[in-house]
Amino acid sequence: MKILNPVCAVLRREREEEIKRLAEHEEQYRNELTSYENSQVNVEVMLRRAQSYKELYLYKWLRDDVREFMKEK
Repeated sequence: MKILNPVCAVLRREREEEIKRLAEHEEQYRNELTSYENSQVNVEVMLRRAQSYKELYLYKWLRDDVREFMKEK
């Protein structure tokens, strides 16, 4: 999870900036931002719910690389 937290933080910041840019006024910005914040789910919870990523070749490639790296230590 440690590797995903910085990625998620950047994605959240980008979305918050997009909400700010698209909002026509302050009240809309606050409403949209509140809605977005309420829709947030912990990364770990989401990964447990959605297992289909495990079939992606990039996931398998990363998993194998991490396993090889751990063997070296």
